[in-house]
Amino acid sequence: MKFKNEKKLLKIIKYTPSLMTVVFCIIIILMFFIEKNNSLEKEKQKIYQEHTKKNEELIKQKVDEVHSYIQREKELTTTELKKSLENEVENAYKIAYSIYMKNKDLDKNRVKKLIIEALREIRFNDGRGYLFIYDKQGINHLLPYNSELEGKNFINHKDSKGTLIIQDMIKLISTQNKAFYKWYWYNPKNPDVMREKIGLVKNFEPFDWFIGTGEYVEDFEKKIQERVLRNIKEIRFGNNGYIYIIDYDTIYLSHIRDEFIGKTALENNDIVGVKNAISDMIEIAKNGQGYYTYTQTTKPDVANTNFVTKISYVRGINDWNWLIGTGYYLDDMNIEVKKTEDELNENFRNYVIEIVKYSTILIIVLLLFSIYFSKLLQRRFEKYRKEISQYIDENSKQQNLLLYQSKMASM
Repeated sequence: MKFKNEKKLLKIIKYTPSLMTVVFCIIIILMFFIEKNNSLEKEKQKIYQEHTKKNEELIKQKVDEVHSYIQREKELTTTELKKSLENEVENAYKIAYSIYMKNKDLDKNRVKKLIIEALREIRFNDGRGYLFIYDKQGINHLLPYNSELEGKNFINHKDSKGTLIIQDMIKLISTQNKAFYKWYWYNPKNPDVMREKIGLVKNFEPFDWFIGTGEYVEDFEKKIQERVLRNIKEIRFGNNGYIYIIDYDTIYLSHIRDEFIGKTALENNDIVGVKNAISDMIEIAKNGQGYYTYTQTTKPDVANTNFVTKISYVRGINDWNWLIGTGYYLDDMNIEVKKTEDELNENFRNYVIEIVKYSTILIIVLLLFSIYFSKLLQRRFEKYRKEISQYIDENSKQQNLLLYQSKMASM
């Protein structure tokens, strides 16, 4: 005698372990795959952020390096200028003193004239530099570019800032033999307004004079700027990296394209919305430094480019009215990002292949084990079923025998 659901139960015993093993393995594999895929997407986002940060740090570093270089050049040149001015005044003093010592016996006015004429034609700093002489009462004795002012008293003369410059000079050398001084005076090249000047004055004791010279700040700064711009123009980094400089009047002073230099950036057709872009960047530079994003129609040294996004970092040098800037192109960065992403995708594919390979082996092993286990259960069930069947048969026989004996006894 067999149970009604025996076949069904045997099928469950036979197939369930194998099916459960396969399902369990598939679930585990899917979980690994989903987790790894999520990690991959997070890694891609991280890579994009890291590349953005790296590029932003790079362009900031380059602009800051140029800014520091300019500041060093300004300081170094100022030091060199002061040394140059000091050398010229010392040489002038030696000439004047030598003439004085050789002509002590002559009339003082004649000796003065000899000294004045000896110093009158001396020029230096590319012809810009000249010497001047005043006495302690403020009377000028030598002024080569304005000789008509010689003999006039400047004791109460004020520069455009209202400073009594001759009185200040006299005060300075009353407590020291020589001194540096800043003041404003008419530049022979641009005599319309007074310009800032840095100079040195030194006592000439024999006639109670002071001999001096100076250099207009705009002149020596122009010399620095020319040298700085030449050097900056040669800077290159990365694929298309270069430094550009625009003054606050929107004129290009340095650019990778020679045809831009000396022209207004507002005429640059490479920038979409150029007026707003240049205005915004100049405003950032005036306030310190910062990043700015805009669109260009072309890239330097690259033909047939479409619209490209550029992120620039700009910083200002306000005493020169300069904007220093550089940037990176988003498409260049995206190429680098894609290379890294392709490597990640390749690693992911290899990972998936390895997972599938080892998972298949594991499934086969577990499947074989489950088949063995199900067969083992099936045999035990068959044995158990037979024992029960045998027990039922024997029990049925005993009941039949008892029934028969009972009938015989009743007869």
